[in-house]
Amino acid sequence: MEDMLTLEYLAPKLRIVRRMSLEEDIKLLSSQASSIEAFVSASRGTRLATRLPSQPSLADIERAAWSYFSDILIKLVDAQYIVPNIYGAYALVYLGGMITRMLSELLEGRELAREEYGKHPLLETVVRVSSEYGIRGLASLFEKHGLNLLARTLRAPRPEKKIVELAVDIELVRKFREALAEVGDEPGREHVCHRLDAFSVRAAANAALLGIRDVQKMVTENIATCYVDVYKLVEGVEEGSIDLVSQAIHMSIYSAYTSSKLPLTEAMYHSTRRLSRQKLARNLATDPASRGHVASVLELLLLDVEDIVVLATAAYAGLPRDLVTELVSITG
Repeated sequence: MEDMLTLEYLAPKLRIVRRMSLEEDIKLLSSQASSIEAFVSASRGTRLATRLPSQPSLADIERAAWSYFSDILIKLVDAQYIVPNIYGAYALVYLGGMITRMLSELLEGRELAREEYGKHPLLETVVRVSSEYGIRGLASLFEKHGLNLLARTLRAPRPEKKIVELAVDIELVRKFREALAEVGDEPGREHVCHRLDAFSVRAAANAALLGIRDVQKMVTENIATCYVDVYKLVEGVEEGSIDLVSQAIHMSIYSAYTSSKLPLTEAMYHSTRRLSRQKLARNLATDPASRGHVASVLELLLLDVEDIVVLATAAYAGLPRDLVTELVSITG
């Protein structure tokens, strides 16, 4: 069966998934993000409504949004045989976030509640293995799934949360480097580039702040970028200088899109999302039976889910509207 799978086979599924975009829901929720009550009321008119309890908490909305993305990954599961690196990179954005939260709880001595993390097979396995074998068992599990740096980090005598989080970011960098090679020069490459830049900059900034030699080496050996000076980032990591990392951002195309209201690396992350959204309409109009189109569709749905989470966080935190506007990728 796998030998019969082609991009032409995948194209009809991509069209179906593309129609699952949450863009209209984002516009609705964006107009109601000024209060929790208004946001919750508006959420009952979205595609996430059936996934939410009658009085949802912020955690309920985040869980619903990410379960929506998980369902999309399942609908496109055949893509892992056709464009394994592109599919794997976008899947790891979701899985990596969940795994980071799970490991944080475990390192704080808490047990994992299965219902908190959805029904993705890997996450279900993480819950089971952590219960039966603990952190060491998870190291072996992640190694089997190709997350070797994360596995190595968990085998440290006393794994630290910040280093574990950074290891997940480096795994994301490695996945998006592979995705970039797979997508080639096709339209849709920019989306992979923006993700690669965002994760590399975040890893570089955190490594510079930690100032731990082994961690710095892990980062400098793996980060790569498209639109940011990677040599400046490496210099910042090696010298433990967040100022040099900031210079790399200010010298990049993202400088004009970063907000002074946010920490620089966070502002840069959101600027990569806005730039990526701006390019979607053009890239989604390309050949549906292409690697770049797969990346564009996955980027569309990932941006949508991230925007829902951003809007929910803003509503529950009471963030000012002008800041919310800068945090979401949709403009206008």
